[in-house]
Amino acid sequence: MSNEAKLRHTALNTVCDDHFSLMRAAENLRQREEEASTLIQSRWRSYNILDNFEKMKNAVLSIQAGYRGHLGRKRAMCRAHLVASDGRLRHFQRAAIVLQRYWRGHFSRKRIHSFYDRRRYLRSVHTVGERLRENLHVHHRESLRRTVLLQQNHTLGYSEYVDSMQGNISKIKMQCEHV
Repeated sequence: MSNEAKLRHTALNTVCDDHFSLMRAAENLRQREEEASTLIQSRWRSYNILDNFEKMKNAVLSIQAGYRGHLGRKRAMCRAHLVASDGRLRHFQRAAIVLQRYWRGHFSRKRIHSFYDRRRYLRSVHTVGERLRENLHVHHRESLRRTVLLQQNHTLGYSEYVDSMQGNISKIKMQCEHV
């Protein structure tokens, strides 16, 4: 082989070596770029996923907080309504009791225990009592008069009996003396 062939061969070898080394370097560079792009993509996707997760988490938390707040306000409103209705109920019950008390007093005074009816009734009871007292007084006087008369009659009857007995005794004595 001649020099020229050697030179061609060496030049070809160097060109081939240069070409293949450039190809290997390009392949290595492409692999490194691919690895870098894969790493960048995975990091970007990870960032997006984490960012979306944080956004979703914050959204869920804010929705939950809003709903819990809504439920709390609703419960508080129900409690306030119950307390207010209980207060109103107690107020109206007390008012009803007062109204009933006044109505019953009024009704009792006007219908059941009417002052004027009671006064008329008491006057009639007083009049009946006075008549009864007078009748009893008359009856008592009459009964006293009867007892006095009876006693007098009884006394008179007794004295007449005694007198008649004395008369009988004297007759018996006379009869006994005659015998």
